[in-house]
Parts: sequence; structure tokens; C-alpha cells
Amino acid sequence: MTKYAISPEGAEALRSLSAEILTVANEIVESCEITVNTIKSLGDRLGIYEDSIREIVTKATSSLMERKDYIYYLSDRALRTADEIEEMMGLDTPSSGIASSAGAAVTANQLLGARLVAEGYCDKVDFGKLDNQTAAEMAAAVIETKEQFPNLDLRFIGSTQARNAHIEEDLKDMYMSAYKQLNPGVPDEDLLPFVESRIERDGRAFLKELQPSDCVIAQSLSVGYANGSMEECLLGQYRGISVSEKFGSSYEKFLATRRRDVEEGWKPQNCDTPKATMDHELGHQIAKMTSAHDDSYIRTLYDNFSVLDEEGKSSVLSGYAGTDIHEFIAESWSEYRNNPQCRTCAREVSQRMIDLYNSSTYQKVYRR
Repeated sequence: MTKYAISPEGAEALRSLSAEILTVANEIVESCEITVNTIKSLGDRLGIYEDSIREIVTKATSSLMERKDYIYYLSDRALRTADEIEEMMGLDTPSSGIASSAGAAVTANQLLGARLVAEGYCDKVDFGKLDNQTAAEMAAAVIETKEQFPNLDLRFIGSTQARNAHIEEDLKDMYMSAYKQLNPGVPDEDLLPFVESRIERDGRAFLKELQPSDCVIAQSLSVGYANGSMEECLLGQYRGISVSEKFGSSYEKFLATRRRDVEEGWKPQNCDTPKATMDHELGHQIAKMTSAHDDSYIRTLYDNFSVLDEEGKSSVLSGYAGTDIHEFIAESWSEYRNNPQCRTCAREVSQRMIDLYNSSTYQKVYRR
């Protein structure tokens, strides 16, 4: 079964998986209880080794019980995802924030986007030519993150190419509106040459900066929308995450690229999926919102990390995390959300970001 498959079969498979995972968790609890009771029943027969054996058993069962909580979480997550799939299938048409062709059949990605817009996760969604599974994992990351950080302000989720096409159309509309205000009563067709000239003069350079290079898989756009030029204000309406169709149109290609990065230590452990990449970009958004890059505790962690050699950086977090403090934070968040055996560095950075969010200072800038 394809992960996050939007079908009745996909939902049923997730429910079965949830039940199986829950069985595993319950077996762990039972095993721990049996082990503890067995040691108790031995009593004096443990002799001089009693304290050592009890200490070993206590540590082992405590570790297993801690892992049990995560397994319970996985079971619950599978059930919730099954519910989400069934909700998606129940949507009739895309919401107003979804770009679709007139008369075209509603696709799984459009249904998914409709749900994200309808439930307030973001303002506009256009997955363009992204693979269904890639889009579904992107959506899963957004939903999980917004549940934890409800004040995170995301305006757009989708493909980078689709986002840029929307921005270009909005630029044309913005320039046309400006020329109409300066030239009331002049027909649009007479103003169009001036609009096109403005696009060539100012818009193309602006749009060129948004084009993903051949090696860029995803982008996080965090531009403000209240200050700056008209173009920058427009760009703020697309604050959010996008994935390049060069990689995201093929789930297999995406996995192959990221798995190679993980194997080489360039990306964190267990961060070889579209969801992990999405979590990385969302980490940028959370860091921006909380000013995590200015936090003294995180900066100290980064300073200690940055002096490591390449092998050391990979063993602690990733090679890419050594690029700068922003990537250090985003890589930490990606591992924190995707690696069940999350390492110390990623856990400490991520927990600090959560603590920063739980303070009230971020709301002064980002409350909508």
C-alpha cells in the first residue's frame, strides 16, 4: 500500500496498521510486567547479584516503557491519518484557494489542497505536477506542525513552479491595477503594452530570484508582507513552503536523492522523505517566527557544532547543518520530527524552539 494513499483501501490499511502497532505496544507492557514479576519471584535466590540484576532489569524495562509511548503515538497517528484520508475523499470540489482547470476532473492533490485551505492550514495550495505521495507527505507535515504551532502563518503550500506562475499572474494584475489608477478610463488593451514592459523591466528580475536552481529541492519563503516594494508585499502573500517539480514529480526520484544524501551524512538520519524535507523547511519558518537564530542557547549549540570536522558534524547531525545557523536549526527540526532515535543535538535545539514558541514574544510580530 502506498503511504498516505487517498483511497478506501489506504484508509483501511492504516487502520489495520494502527491495530498491529497497538498490539506491539501492549506486548512490550506485558513483557516488562512478566520480567519484573519473575525477578521478584526469585527473591533470595539472586544472592549477591540481586542489586546488580535488579538495576539492569529496572533500566531495561524503563527504556522499553518509554519507547512504548512513542509506539502508542504511531498507532494514534495511523488512525488519525486514516480519518484524514476519509475526510479528503468526502470533499466534493476544490475550495476557492485551489487552482484548477475549468471542467477538469478533481484530482487527489486538489482534494488534499482543498482540505488544507478549508481547515485553515494555509491560504492557497497548488501542488502543480507534484507526485500524489509527495503532496500527501507535505500536507502531513503541515498538519502536524500547525497542530503544535497554531500561530505559524503559512500562506502557500505546493510546487515551486506553480507558486511562481501564480506570482507572475498576480504581478501582471498588480501592474495593471496601478496603471488603471494612473490612467482612468483607458481600456485595458491599451495599457497592456505598458504592463508587459513593466514586467520585463522590474518583474523578470524579481521572478528570477524565485526560480529554483537544478540542485534546490524545496524552498521556504518567509518574506514579510507589510513593508517594502509592491513586489515584496505581493511576495508576502506566498509565504510558505514549496517543492520543485524536478524532484517532487517523482516520488522514487525524491527518495533516491535524499537517501543518497543521508547515506553520505549530508542530511540527518531518517530524513530521506518528502515529509522530512518539508519539516526542514517548516523548521525555517518556526525559527523565523521565534527568532531562534538569535537565541543565546541555540547559538552556543551551533558554535560548539561548527568547530567539528565534516565527519563529526555528520555523526552529530549532518554536513548540511554546518552551512550556517539557519540550516543547523532546520536540520535539527527535521531530525526531531522524523528520527525515532533522535540524537541529542537535534532534540536540544528543537525543544528550545518549542520553549521559545510557548513564550509570548513571537505573537507580537506574527499574530494575524
